[in-house]
Amino acid sequence: MDEVFAFLRSESSADLTLQGLHTGHTECALGRWYYGAGQAFAGDPDFDALADPHRGMHQSCEEIFSAIEKRSDRPALRKLLEALSENSTRVATCLQRLETRLLVDELSRPRLGA
Repeated sequence: MDEVFAFLRSESSADLTLQGLHTGHTECALGRWYYGAGQAFAGDPDFDALADPHRGMHQSCEEIFSAIEKRSDRPALRKLLEALSENSTRVATCLQRLETRLLVDELSRPRLGA
């Protein structure tokens, strides 16, 4: 998502290159964790709920870059940015819930020697 906003803020046409800005949902840092070590949390409702909005974020990025290349009008671009923002919020919410639950679980465990 940072790449999208950096691209949109670029001031000269020389900065407006889309090459290499977007990665797939399995190649970004979250995707590598989710489809790798994160699979230890498979079955957790908040972990499982990450998949669709995370994939949606990447789809929105692709559509935004395509719209920019096609010089789409601002209302069309705004709609795509809103979808990106909505999916980003959903991802953040799932991650926060997962983190909170893990912290509560950790704090609820009996301590050795206590």
